[in-house]
Amino acid sequence: MKRKLYISITPNQPGGKKSLVFFILLFFFLSLFLGISLVLLVRLFSFSNGVLIRKTDVRMLQNENIILKKTEKDIKNSFETTKKKLEELDKTAKRIEPLLEIQKLPLDKEFHFNDLTMHERLDSLLKISKKNRDVFTNAFNKLMDNKKMSSSIPSIKPVDGALVKGFGYINDLFTGEVRFHPGITFFTMKGAPVYATGNGSIIRKGMKDGIGLFIVINHGYGYITKYGHLRSVRVKKGDYVKRGDIIGYVGKTGRVTGPSLYYEVIMSGEKTDPLNFIFLDVETMKPELSE
Repeated sequence: MKRKLYISITPNQPGGKKSLVFFILLFFFLSLFLGISLVLLVRLFSFSNGVLIRKTDVRMLQNENIILKKTEKDIKNSFETTKKKLEELDKTAKRIEPLLEIQKLPLDKEFHFNDLTMHERLDSLLKISKKNRDVFTNAFNKLMDNKKMSSSIPSIKPVDGALVKGFGYINDLFTGEVRFHPGITFFTMKGAPVYATGNGSIIRKGMKDGIGLFIVINHGYGYITKYGHLRSVRVKKGDYVKRGDIIGYVGKTGRVTGPSLYYEVIMSGEKTDPLNFIFLDVETMKPELSE
């Protein structure tokens, strides 16, 4: 229920005439009343508006706080998951280090996060991730290189035949003298295919006393093989061949008494026993044949 305010002015002059003082006082009191009312209204509005702003800010801060807490929890979970995966990768790297000669992680790259802030932990994880990526990239390259190397090393029989002359000093049937035989000789059927014993490039083809028509393959990694007594060849200088490719056919060229294949292996510039590179059993037969 609204209250009404009544102002009663009782003239104190006879005849009902109002004096100048009366009007001055009336104006003063009315002005004072309006001024006080205006001040109260302004302050009340400001107070109400401020309360509304503070409540809105509080709600926004509360929502942001909830989001930040959830984000922090997710980051911690992701951090722990990533840390475990990196630890597993580190263990795997240590297992393959002896096989591939991979450099171990430096001591400052080990997993010590206890005294670090979340930002520092994440930064450390990024650095360790890059290090592990480099380690496994190196491992992959080494594996690919090892695969290429294993395919290049001569490791199969160059022909299907029986061994008749081994590596080392022998009695030469043509001269009767003892001489060094830097390869091995197989006896086989004339025209039998001759196989490249490893991947490589043909670097030489020609005719030479003793071994007759021959081919030389550079396999890389310090390995070279030579094939002699050939009847014909299927390759030319500069050709790239793979292990098992037919490069020629057995003949009787050079100093030989029957269809044979001369086979030689050079490792790092030194002639070595080719039987060390043939992992299958090699049949032998006599009598020996000479070039």
